[in-house]
Amino acid sequence: MRRKIIPATPKSLGRTGLRCRECIRWESISEREDAESFKAQSMSRIIKEWGECGKIVYVDKEALSFAQYGPAKYWPGLRRFPSGPISDDAVFLACLCVLPYAQGRGLGRVLLQAIEAGMVKRKVKAIETFATRDNSHPPGPIEFYLQNGFYILRNDPHYPLLRLELKTLVGWQINIQFALDRIKIPARQASAPASSSI
Repeated sequence: MRRKIIPATPKSLGRTGLRCRECIRWESISEREDAESFKAQSMSRIIKEWGECGKIVYVDKEALSFAQYGPAKYWPGLRRFPSGPISDDAVFLACLCVLPYAQGRGLGRVLLQAIEAGMVKRKVKAIETFATRDNSHPPGPIEFYLQNGFYILRNDPHYPLLRLELKTLVGWQINIQFALDRIKIPARQASAPASSSI
């Protein structure tokens, strides 16, 4: 199987068929009928002003995972969370989703490591995210992040704010392609939904 990670853009995300292309949980504080178009406009703005803000993982020709991130100013939906705000020195991880049938096989971790490596190169100090205790929303369950170096910055019964200090990653040689090649993905299940949290 051929596996790769590519940058997410409105065009590349639209081609995936993932429901993430129309999820505006973080980009807007209200529902919109033009969600997919609004998502594309928001992503284009981040890319223009800040640079790459997302990644997509493909196995052969199928998109299995998507992540999006960027400075807190681009995510108005953050206002809904009492355990905020995001720290000034951190990038916000807004989404990290893996298709249900591909979960539990290290794909989320590989995608997270790819993001971490990119942020280290860009001299970002930390990544922060609102995890969930019941896997009810992206970016995913608290257990995943605690197992991958995050700690609880601000606790909350539902959406604790987690933080990863990227200075601890300096000097790491993260071979993403090697890690991808070690992942075993089962055959697709016909009943699998388009996307899910980790």
